[in-house]
Amino acid sequence: MMTASIGKGIVRSVQEDTALVEVGDLDACSDCGARMICGQGQGARKRGMLRARNAIDATVGQVVGLTEYHGTLVRVSFMQYAVPLLGFLLGVFIPYSAGLSIPAIADELVLFSFGLVGLFLGGIFSWKWILRLTNLNKHIFQISAIYREG
Repeated sequence: MMTASIGKGIVRSVQEDTALVEVGDLDACSDCGARMICGQGQGARKRGMLRARNAIDATVGQVVGLTEYHGTLVRVSFMQYAVPLLGFLLGVFIPYSAGLSIPAIADELVLFSFGLVGLFLGGIFSWKWILRLTNLNKHIFQISAIYREG
């Protein structure tokens, strides 16, 4: 499986097999709703700091290349978008299949309301799942290359 290249950064600190890498503003990160899994909020309070697996023993001050580690971003994308969508669809189709109807309210409005409830519940489930993934996985990124400065 090919890993996705994230970009370059500068190693700011190293502890055991983990490095804290400062990256510039990455276009892919600016609109991401799952930034919490990248390490921002677990010792890396400054925006643009990522925790990365330091498999090639980079040292402080080196410019390094970052890649995705073990397909985590694909799973997070699924959690972020597919799970709430599935919640919405289930919220619409379960009451529809049961023939639920509320007098004086259009059936479409009732089904849409249940869909919104399903979307909300799917979003909560997705959020909890991402938090669990964050706590289980120590590394989301890994250092894949060390570049010469200059």
